Amino acid sequence: MSTQAKISTVVRIRNQLEPELPFIFSEQEIESQRLTFAFDRVYGPASQSTDVFQSVVPLLEQFNAGFSATICAYGQSGSGKSFTMIESGGIVFQTVQYLFQSPKELQIQCVEIYNEQIRDLLDVTKTDLRLLETKTCVIENATNAVVTSHSEFNTVLSTSIKNRAVGCTNLNLQSSRSHLLIIITMNKQQLTLVDLAGSERVSKTQAQNNTLVQANSINSSLLVLGRVISALAHKEPFVPFRDSKLTRILRNSLGGSASSLVITCVSSLKEHLDESIQSMRFAIRCGMVVNVLKRQITKSEKEDENVTVLKEENNSLKDANTQMKEELALKDAEIRDLRDINEAQDEKYQKLKHTYMQLTKEILHKNKERDAELKQAYQLIAAQQTRYDEEMKSISKNLLKLTQSGFATELEQDSDE
Repeated sequence: MSTQAKISTVVRIRNQLEPELPFIFSEQEIESQRLTFAFDRVYGPASQSTDVFQSVVPLLEQFNAGFSATICAYGQSGSGKSFTMIESGGIVFQTVQYLFQSPKELQIQCVEIYNEQIRDLLDVTKTDLRLLETKTCVIENATNAVVTSHSEFNTVLSTSIKNRAVGCTNLNLQSSRSHLLIIITMNKQQLTLVDLAGSERVSKTQAQNNTLVQANSINSSLLVLGRVISALAHKEPFVPFRDSKLTRILRNSLGGSASSLVITCVSSLKEHLDESIQSMRFAIRCGMVVNVLKRQITKSEKEDENVTVLKEENNSLKDANTQMKEELALKDAEIRDLRDINEAQDEKYQKLKHTYMQLTKEILHKNKERDAELKQAYQLIAAQQTRYDEEMKSISKNLLKLTQSGFATELEQDSDE
């Protein structure tokens, strides 16, 4: 069974770091003099990570119920993404505490996308992992750490953060130079926690040399992400998922079967207003994307489902067998009735046949007698005809004699005269 749900969007406004005039904010929307943006929730500068976590809880409930989920932090460098996600007490730590409220075993992958290369943060020797795309996107040969407690997870996360690429820019002395993905697998469902590298203008960061290469790679990756979101939001026929490794990995979270939350982090400083507006526009487009949530079936559930299906099929076959037996019994009764009718018809046929044979014999006998009578009659007629012919001949002779005798007498008389 599937359910449609839009990507949830919340905005978190970072505290001022210097005395600048912030733009106006409220609990539900961020306003400027010209623009109004509406989101599922807005967290002001005074908000705590525990407040933001309340928007995460519904996705974790779905995750525990068998659905995949994604929580992604987006924003410019220095807007508070990493603070929101991975700092002590952030979303990642609260998520793990929530998940381990009941005993369970989780598999953890921690990777970063750095200059379009996927690096394993749990094994730094794996620097260019490949993606295998089937129904979902799998990171081949990525280390899977099995954890059964919050403390074990903290150890894994500490190792990952230590190995993550960071750099120094004008906006952030400890700026993340890569996209961090923490992939938590339980049974078949996955929970993906994403701390994106900061979107930034090179002119503001004054990036140079290697930092400039990193900035270009980050901006290129985020540009593809923006194109994917825009294509999904406007229901375009082609979505460029394959144009970056980030969007390939997040494909199931963007218009796919996972429930998703985008936490957009913005600065309250006036000098970053343009970047904040662009970030919020990105969030608005994310909120237009519809995912079709599908529950992931575990192996035991699949087996139970198969058993249920087999039981239903068995019951169906039993019902069909019972029905067939009843139908066969009816057919047997019909056959017996037909056999009785056939026997009666056969008996009648035999009687008719016997009568026919008797009548045939009688007719043949009568025909024979009639033929004999006719033959005898023909013989009698022939004999009578013969006698008649003989008598006629005799009469003819006598007449001839009489005629000749009378003619001669007349001649004699004439002579005498």
